[in-house]
Amino acid sequence: MTLSNWCESKLLRFFIHKANVHCVVCGLAVFAVYWGIPFLFSIFDDTLLTEHGEKVVRELVPPLAGAGAFPKPLTSHPPGLKLAYLEDKTHLLFALFLVPAAMIFPVILRGINRCSNRLLEDHVIPESLLAQQTYDRFKALANHQLGRVFSLSVAVTAFFLFFGFHLNPRFSYWWGSSQYGLAGLGLAIIEFLMVYFGTQAIIYIALGAIVIGHLVRINPKFHPFHHDGCSGFSPVGHLIMMLWLFAICLAAEIYVATKFGYLDLELNTMTWILAVTGLVALPLIAIYPLYHCAQALYSLKLRELKELEPSLIGFYADAKHSATEHQYANAAKSADNANSFVELHKYILEVSIWPFDTRAFSVVVAIYTVQCYLTMHELIAGR
Repeated sequence: MTLSNWCESKLLRFFIHKANVHCVVCGLAVFAVYWGIPFLFSIFDDTLLTEHGEKVVRELVPPLAGAGAFPKPLTSHPPGLKLAYLEDKTHLLFALFLVPAAMIFPVILRGINRCSNRLLEDHVIPESLLAQQTYDRFKALANHQLGRVFSLSVAVTAFFLFFGFHLNPRFSYWWGSSQYGLAGLGLAIIEFLMVYFGTQAIIYIALGAIVIGHLVRINPKFHPFHHDGCSGFSPVGHLIMMLWLFAICLAAEIYVATKFGYLDLELNTMTWILAVTGLVALPLIAIYPLYHCAQALYSLKLRELKELEPSLIGFYADAKHSATEHQYANAAKSADNANSFVELHKYILEVSIWPFDTRAFSVVVAIYTVQCYLTMHELIAGR
């Protein structure tokens, strides 16, 4: 039994599954669109640098100190421009943190399908109609038209928000202002695309994490001698680590928005609510399959140990009885059998219920905790 690809979006399915685009290419492509296209607009709008920014660049790069060393787009400074494109650190940092998130997304999307099939292939869960129906049910939810409608509505809201910034004379100091050209309109279109595909990605990932959490509960089998040391659950562990890394990338975006601000968005109450909601919800996506995976492994270990216990007690009782009756040969044989079962008991007891390296997991959780603290500090200080 083979489960089909998780994503049914024609565009994503082509790039991620059919063309099998490398994750690094995905990250670079997102950066090129999100940061590169507005950069090109800014060249035509002459909003790359302010006069102060040009002076700083000339001081930092001595070969550019000459009067004719700079191209025209770097020496043209429209009056009123105070936040030029190359000086917009918030936009740059946001773009940079989008790169690892965009790299991790195709890994997770492919991983949901691979993890599900590996659990079946390694007989960690049985091939059954229930497994197929569970996977198909959540796959249908992840690809439902209502999800696309939701993403589209949020994306349209983001477009009009940034288009409003583009037209608003209060933001005439910003490189995206309409009084300089079309860079702000270009950014609004890019924000539309980013929000649409970003929310779609979160829907795919969240429901993918949920379906893995459901699959590991479908009559899992205990494989104490599996080479991964966690009864064949390592594909789930790899996926969980990717989910945590994805959460860290998005939490970094939230921190950048709250720390450096952007066009007074950080002062908005809705921004505060969305930031807190995001910080709480993102780790839950990874915690859900982790909880059910650890619970399944713990239950399997406990059941296996309980099944060994009667035999172990029996051999111990035989050895004790034989020794009391001075039947030392039988006592020694029973003791050897008891020792063998003790070793097996210890081995099963040492099978990890965590399907990943716990030290690496601790580091990831610590990083996310620090991010939450720093973001909440900025939010509280800003209020």
